[in-house]
Amino acid sequence: MKSKIFKCAMMSILFLLSIFNITTVHAEKYTGQAIWPSEYISNIYIKKVKPDGYTKYQQARFIRRSEDNKFVYCLQPYTDIDNNLPYYDVIREDYERVLGFSEEQWERISLLAYYGYQYDQNGYNHNDQKWYVITQVMIWRTTNPESQIFFTDTLNGNRISKFDSEIAELESLVANHYKRPQLQSGLVVPIGSTIEVNDNNNVLSNYKVTSTDKVSASINGNTLSVTANSIGEGSITFEKKATKYEIPPIVYFSDHSQNVFRVGNFDPVVSKFTLKVIGGRVTPAKVDVETRTNTPQGEAKLGGAVYGIYKVDGTRVGQVVTNEDGRNTSDYLPELGRFYLLEEQPSEGYLLDSNKYYFEITEDNLNPEVQVFEQVIKRDFEFTKVYASAETQIMEPEVGIKFGIYNNKNELVEEVTTDSQGVFRFTLPYGTYTIKQLTTTKGHEKINDFTVEAKTTGEVVKKVISNAPITAKLRVVKIDSETKEVIKRSNIKFKIFDVTKNEYVCQTITYPNKETICVWETDKDGEFTTAYPLMTGTYRLEEVDQVIDGYLWNSQSHEFSIDEDSNLRTDSEYGIIFDTDFENTRVKGEIQIEKTGEVAELTENGFEFKTESLEGVKFGLYALEDIVWNGKTIYTKDSLIAEKTSDSEGKIVFDELYLGKYYVKEIETLDNYVLDENTYEAELVYKDQYTPTIFHSEAILNILKTGKLEFTKTDISESKTLPNTLIEIYTENDELVFSGRTDEEGKIVIDRLPQGKYYIIEKEAPEGYKLNEEKMPFEIKENGEIVKSTMKDEDITGTLEFTKLDFSNDNPLPNTLIEIYNADTDELVFSGRTDDNGTITIEKLKYGNYYILEKEAPEGYELNPERMYFEIREDGEVVKSIMKDKQIVKVPNTEAEDYKDLLFSGITLLVCGAGVIIYGIKKKNKK
Repeated sequence: MKSKIFKCAMMSILFLLSIFNITTVHAEKYTGQAIWPSEYISNIYIKKVKPDGYTKYQQARFIRRSEDNKFVYCLQPYTDIDNNLPYYDVIREDYERVLGFSEEQWERISLLAYYGYQYDQNGYNHNDQKWYVITQVMIWRTTNPESQIFFTDTLNGNRISKFDSEIAELESLVANHYKRPQLQSGLVVPIGSTIEVNDNNNVLSNYKVTSTDKVSASINGNTLSVTANSIGEGSITFEKKATKYEIPPIVYFSDHSQNVFRVGNFDPVVSKFTLKVIGGRVTPAKVDVETRTNTPQGEAKLGGAVYGIYKVDGTRVGQVVTNEDGRNTSDYLPELGRFYLLEEQPSEGYLLDSNKYYFEITEDNLNPEVQVFEQVIKRDFEFTKVYASAETQIMEPEVGIKFGIYNNKNELVEEVTTDSQGVFRFTLPYGTYTIKQLTTTKGHEKINDFTVEAKTTGEVVKKVISNAPITAKLRVVKIDSETKEVIKRSNIKFKIFDVTKNEYVCQTITYPNKETICVWETDKDGEFTTAYPLMTGTYRLEEVDQVIDGYLWNSQSHEFSIDEDSNLRTDSEYGIIFDTDFENTRVKGEIQIEKTGEVAELTENGFEFKTESLEGVKFGLYALEDIVWNGKTIYTKDSLIAEKTSDSEGKIVFDELYLGKYYVKEIETLDNYVLDENTYEAELVYKDQYTPTIFHSEAILNILKTGKLEFTKTDISESKTLPNTLIEIYTENDELVFSGRTDEEGKIVIDRLPQGKYYIIEKEAPEGYKLNEEKMPFEIKENGEIVKSTMKDEDITGTLEFTKLDFSNDNPLPNTLIEIYNADTDELVFSGRTDDNGTITIEKLKYGNYYILEKEAPEGYELNPERMYFEIREDGEVVKSIMKDKQIVKVPNTEAEDYKDLLFSGITLLVCGAGVIIYGIKKKNKK
């Protein structure tokens, strides 16, 4: 019925709201079971008094929601709870309209609840139940500030100030809630640097960083650490940490029951901190090193050069590319400090500059300009002007001839004149130029204009200029293809093939003897020159197949031309010369090492030693003798040539060696291997002109470091050795290494155990001994080490408790002489007499078979001749043995004295018997 009435009321309210255009309250029905008063809190009482005098008093108690038994707080101190009515959740924006609270009141209520009952952070502990009541009272005072709400000593008793200090503590927490960090303002931070700023309000530890701009930041206690990352205004946004609850407070309201709410996280408290991030840039100013201006020489350019920007530790942090004026400004650098510029790609026409240009960016100098220098590419030229003599047809220098050098704009750059040898020299910067002959010898025509290029550095460009056929003698020099040094070998034979005429060149000489030369041979200096000039044409220089000590035959012919483009020179003795080199490749040696090492594999039979490739072993290569090549000492005897370490396949290769005698020696090996101190010799001997490499191989084995174990098993008391003891040996990782029995001498010897830690255990003791259950550790530390280990076993012993008794009445018989013998050897073990109790106790009898023999009976007893056997089989065993003796029986004597005694005894017995009979008759008559 109540539910129907409530629904009708709500529909009426909604209808009226729609008519009067009033904002709708957003609410959802509370789907829990109920809000209900719960358990009382002892000894705490509250009184509530309205201004009109209306009074309510109560004992403190919890209010809970039934769905999860969580506590809630009452918002209406004078309204009772009807847990039969439904409740509705109210959204945050409707609190003021539904509850009638101002925004300030609600913020205070939510903070009182947050810092009140069960708040246990930052050194506070509000878990006592009193804090629920204190929080509730302070919430009522906030919702109904006109009322007097206070604590009493009893139910409806007198006002007390019992919780004033707690109330003050909670007020302090609420008052300081909005206390934000106070950090130094106006800070300027260089990019890439990190600063630390302390909070003057000492609340920073209660905040977290939620966002940053142009910086990165972290909080450590009361200190903010900031790293500047980008130029401009940096900012950091903080938010107060709220980690106790996962959701905000929930308000439950009802028109006919008390409004309550569940504590939750507070509204976000945000703070922002700003600072300025500054940074620097660098501007390289590129100038020509010769002209000291930013005007390039020739056709070169200053634009397009790439400069890397580096920190002084070599870390590359940026780059800048020059413009056509040789300048440009970099992007912002990641930090202030000292840097250098290094050219990584030159501009067109200039050489790469390897210099480092250091500069420093400071707060006072954020944009330094650095002057950098460039060396233009230049080329030297040497031209020889010749003409043919009309009389001899031999080429002669043309002297005093002027030439003009013009750039690509047809501007005269330089004018030069041939000297007495017909030579004119000039140097040009990067570009393409035209050479024009300006004057000539009378009766001769000028040569045609031709171009030259100065685009790369290199040797002097030489050229012979002539209108007549050009001839030159051929000079051949034998050189090493790698070192370019002259091979000073004589009698190396060559042929010259004329490609144009398709025939080999032959020259006839008349002095000292007339002969025709078709094969030319080098002299002791490794060179030769033809007797006569070669005519203009193309030729092929061929080396004759032959043995060349230390070198391969070069089967590749070398083609050259004698013409106007040839690099000719004038020699005062031989005239015009064309020089060419002919290369041969040195025969090389290679020493290969295959390095293997022992590997110990643990099998069912113990350690088995195998070999496998060994990585990480270092070898040195040494000269066994002076290594001399082409008259030059390459390595002196016993000098270290190279060090190398074996690879994953155990291989080492010393290659590119000169022929000669060497030796290799192991320098370092792995920790668990024995260093091989042997030297291994290798001789690399020239074979022929076809074999490019002489090989020598060595297989070298490393031995594992092992030690020897000598184990001995002895008796603990007599120190005698114990054979047939089952012993097992394990690694420190409990892996079985050996299982076996000691020999006749009580020994086990294992000749090779790898380095490591082990332990010995006894698995089966020899007969008659206790099992030694202790682990006996030992360690193999050094190669060849002999570890001697002795383990002692204790004998199995027992106790004999022997008792001597009378055969007829089991009375003890003292003073009986007893002997105990070993039953296997008849060896006497003990001899002694029984004590007053007829006993003998013998302790520490060793494991074995024994027998007891009575050697002397006590007086009046027969000697017991039987052997009484017993055995000791278990340690601590007590064997109890009883031997009984019979008394000696006396036989009557026929002599008179004995007869008298017997007669007397008989008469006495008869008298006693008669007396007994008479006594019996009298007793009967009395009855």
